[in-house]
Amino acid sequence: MILKQYERSVNVNKKEQLCRKIIAELRRDSAFTAFKRWIVMESRHYSVFADYFD
Repeated sequence: MILKQYERSVNVNKKEQLCRKIIAELRRDSAFTAFKRWIVMESRHYSVFADYFD
């Protein structure tokens, strides 16, 4: 899963690439994606992504 790769990555450029992949994935329309968006927004560990969603 991309989030696990993001957590393990120490390289800033790699983290940036993974951020873009995660954001693209979470912006897709579907009920499951809305659920994933909710998980990310509710998780303090992934608060960096909260700015990308309403």
